Amino acid sequence: MISDQQFGTDLISLGILPVNLIVSNSGDQRFELRPSDILLRRGSLLIDPIPLERIKEAVKLTGRYSEKTEIKIDKYLSGLSFSETILGPHDTYSGVVFFHTDTEEREKNRAFRILRIFKEGNLRLQVAIANYHTDERIHFGPFSLSQ
Repeated sequence: MISDQQFGTDLISLGILPVNLIVSNSGDQRFELRPSDILLRRGSLLIDPIPLERIKEAVKLTGRYSEKTEIKIDKYLSGLSFSETILGPHDTYSGVVFFHTDTEEREKNRAFRILRIFKEGNLRLQVAIANYHTDERIHFGPFSLSQ
């Protein structure tokens, strides 16, 4: 599974859905990006991102790590995660945003497994950015997600 390869553990089995988000600014103005302005929508339900500190804790709980290794885990996840940033003209920024999942509907089989992450509705991502100078907010989406 991709989350095993990327994060060293199966985040989905921990109830965490990682979403890699890429934002490009093809204009001439600067924009502020914040993880709190990225929402996952399932029908009328809005799901906020999980704070990075909780992701770090969850990953560390999956094994017994030395203090040195835990510091490396912190740095690695901090480098991957979507952080608050200013996106300049003609820049691109990417990072991973983490959301809670509903893993009760998992079905397992020896040969394969099916993950029904949410019981109903499609997952859609909504993103808002703010003009750095005017504070005007621009909304994008909803975008369908796929695994």
